[in-house]
Amino acid sequence: MEILKFILSSYGITFFLQHKAYPYLEKSEFMKKMLECTFCTGFHGGWISYLLLSTPEPVLRWQLFAELIAAGFAGAAASYIIDAIVSKIEGQ
Repeated sequence: MEILKFILSSYGITFFLQHKAYPYLEKSEFMKKMLECTFCTGFHGGWISYLLLSTPEPVLRWQLFAELIAAGFAGAAASYIIDAIVSKIEGQ
């Protein structure tokens, strides 16, 4: 159940950033390029989800850095896969 919460949270954050917050974030060229890439935005959705779902709170340590990187890539992969599936369903 925890992995499902992580995957849905990562994709939810990615979707929000790409489709709802885009008008506010596209003013920066860097952000605009990042938001056009689901994998890139999913990476940030992944580490944000990890921090949000950590219980009770993440402790600052060197291992946390590795966990955030791993969660970022897991979120990126999950977001990319879900986005590809949704695109196929929508016929795009």
